[in-house]
Amino acid sequence: MPAPDKREHDRYKTSIKCKVGLKHGKVVPGVVLDLSARGAKISVDDNDFSLPVKEGDIILLLMKDKIRVKAECKVKWISKRKRDTIIGVEFLEVEENFSLLLSSYAMSCISDVYFR
Repeated sequence: MPAPDKREHDRYKTSIKCKVGLKHGKVVPGVVLDLSARGAKISVDDNDFSLPVKEGDIILLLMKDKIRVKAECKVKWISKRKRDTIIGVEFLEVEENFSLLLSSYAMSCISDVYFR
């Protein structure tokens, strides 16, 4: 039996194109795979992800979907796969318009919640 999910906030599957700003000044493209009020899961192509990043590093996440949102994040975990690297981040500081982005994903999932 799988362990219960201990997250405090719902996560929403997304495919938001983003840019990840590393502390060395390099910016690499990525995709936000899921999003919650406290963090996100990001996929970065290994061809673009040549600079090392480790747990605890601070990165800048720039998301653009219906609106543009910038967030300062702390890297919580990293998982390398064959073609990409998955990064789990916790939001430290987000722009005020982040709530608009998150609520649009929450509203798009509302029918799923009612019909489970």
